[in-house]
Amino acid sequence: MAVSMGTGEGVETAGEPVKETEAAVTNNKEDEAVTKEKPKADSDEEKNKRKDTYVKDMKPHIDEAISEYDKIWNDLWIPTFTKLGSNEITQIDAYKNIKDAQAKYDALFSQINKIEVPKGLTKEDKENIKEFKNGMTTSAMLRGDATKEAAKMIDTMDFSPSTMTEIEDIVSRSDAQMLSAIAHITSLEHGYGVER
Repeated sequence: MAVSMGTGEGVETAGEPVKETEAAVTNNKEDEAVTKEKPKADSDEEKNKRKDTYVKDMKPHIDEAISEYDKIWNDLWIPTFTKLGSNEITQIDAYKNIKDAQAKYDALFSQINKIEVPKGLTKEDKENIKEFKNGMTTSAMLRGDATKEAAKMIDTMDFSPSTMTEIEDIVSRSDAQMLSAIAHITSLEHGYGVER
C-alpha cells in the first residue's frame, strides 16, 4: 500500500487509486477560504459609513449637475423653440437664448469633470461614479453640439427638415447617454437604499 503525502495521488487499494488525500486537501482549502472571507465581510457599520460618505460628499454634486442639466433644457431650449414655433420671440432673442444654453452646457461639462470621488467607497461604487461622469459629460457635450447647430439654424433661419433631423439626432444621442449615466448612479444608490 502506497501512501502519498499531499501529492493528490491518494491511497492505492486493489490497484485503484482513491483520492482521499486530494479530497481532504480540497476540503481544507475550502475551509480556509471561508475563514479568510469572514473578516472581509461587509459589516452594517462599514456600509453605513460608505453611505454617509456618498450622501454627504458625492450626492450633492451629482444632484446639482443633474438639476443644472434639466434647468438649461427647461428654461432655455424648450421655451425658445416653443415661442419660435408660435412667433412669440424674435430671431435675435431666440439666438441669444440658445447661445446662453450653449455656454451653460460648456460650463456644466467642466463642472461634472471636476467632481472628485471621495475616499472610502468600494471599487464598484467608484466604477458606477466613473460611468455616471462619462455618460453625463458626453450628454452635456452633445447638448452643447445641438445648441451650436440650433444657433446656426436660427441665425440663417434654415428650418429645413435635414437641419431639424440633424439636431434631433444629436439630442437623441444625448438623451441616451444621460439615461446610461442615471442608470449607473441609481444602481449605486439602490445598494445603499438612497432614493433618487
